[in-house]
Amino acid sequence: MAQRHGNNRRWGLALFFMLLSSLCYVVGYSLTKLLTGRFDVPPLQITFVRCGFVLAAGSATVLWRRGSLRARILEPRLAWAQRAAAALLVLANILAITAYALMPVTTATALTFLTPLFVVALGGWLLRERVGTARWIGTVIGFAGMLLIVHPGGGTPVLGVAVSVVCAVSYAGYQIMTRRLRDVASAFDMAVQVAFVGTIGLALPAWALWHPPSPSAWALLVAFVSVQTLALVSLNLALQRAEVSRIAPWQYTELIWAMLIDLGLFGNLPPGLSLLGGLLIVGGGLLAQRRSAP
Repeated sequence: MAQRHGNNRRWGLALFFMLLSSLCYVVGYSLTKLLTGRFDVPPLQITFVRCGFVLAAGSATVLWRRGSLRARILEPRLAWAQRAAAALLVLANILAITAYALMPVTTATALTFLTPLFVVALGGWLLRERVGTARWIGTVIGFAGMLLIVHPGGGTPVLGVAVSVVCAVSYAGYQIMTRRLRDVASAFDMAVQVAFVGTIGLALPAWALWHPPSPSAWALLVAFVSVQTLALVSLNLALQRAEVSRIAPWQYTELIWAMLIDLGLFGNLPPGLSLLGGLLIVGGGLLAQRRSAP
């Protein structure tokens, strides 16, 4: 009984952190659309600034706790694996910002939800997680809900779709590797390694493409960094507490957050098909929780 209660609590925390991560990602990428569209800040520069801020904050945290920068950041355990995962997320971040710049927020958000399909498939293959029929059906139902919201064939740019697909693959790879590294690296470690790789790897191209931000743009950049960092830490905490194939369908809730933000901030009531799509997303996520019989 105690073990079952512990498992339920662990799953509840995983779900909470995944929902929080989804909300923060929607808010964060909505800010980047303003940065790229209104202030002409390149996606690569936005990612570099984010990584630089997080690396500085992470280093200060390590020093404040009297830890070793060498052990926690420069030479962590399984450094190659942590940095390979970090590189995937840095790439996904640049591509996601690009997708939001090319397409409406709802469309860009929806197309990133190819990720859970890749995660469920790769989770069974690479992590040896038992992906039962319920999880596959739940994922497909959530994907169908996404299609109702996006309305395929409505003139979505081909380049935007291509960028979103590559972004989804990269993001799925990051989640898989984070799950594999859960006994080696904490959520803090993974976030700092993403910042380290992004800062070092993007320094030269960011300098070449640098567009001096205005004070308003800097304010948006700081807000984006704060929200996006919370999203990443929440995602890592979720992945440390639940199987990726079980938690993946709940990423579809980003579309629900997007519709609520649209309604609350802009007074736009989603059409009936979008509301139906949202219900399918929730239903798919609930179904994907079920474990298949052995």
